[in-house]
Order: sequence, then structure tokens, then C-alpha cells
Amino acid sequence: MINQSVEFEIQSNQVPIVRINGEEVPVVSCSYHYVTKNDVGPGSNEIIATVMNPLTNHQSAIFYDSITSSAFIQGETWFKPDDLIAT
Repeated sequence: MINQSVEFEIQSNQVPIVRINGEEVPVVSCSYHYVTKNDVGPGSNEIIATVMNPLTNHQSAIFYDSITSSAFIQGETWFKPDDLIAT
């Protein structure tokens, strides 16, 4: 597994900005999910974004858990700093 730095910038009435390894990537879709605490765990507070690698046109899903501050990237292609183009 490759360590990736994932950042989200969310502002009201704006398209979210997603950066992977410091490089902004195009956002295809983005959603926010919040589930209240239950007797099994703390619930969930997640941002899920689908982004596109502009060089390969492959899409990847990014899951960010605000409770644990952890991110997971899922998709055909892992982003590497030299594969990304700032937009």
C-alpha cells in the first residue's frame, strides 16, 4: 500500500476541492454521510468523493472518515505525484 496525502476543502455553495499529495484533482461527485452514535460505536462522519486522474481518465473513490481522520483511496489507478496535473 502506498501512503497518500488526501485533503478536502469544503465551502458553502462551492464545488469541493480535493488534493492528493498536494495536487488538486477534478471532482466528479462528492457526498457527505453522517450517522449518529449508536451502542456499537461512534457512528460515522464521512466525505466520499469520486475524482478523476486527468492523465489516464480513471476514476477513484476517496473515503475520508472525519472521526478517525483517516482516508482510503479505491480505484484502478493509484495516484502518484508525477501523474497528477493541478487544475
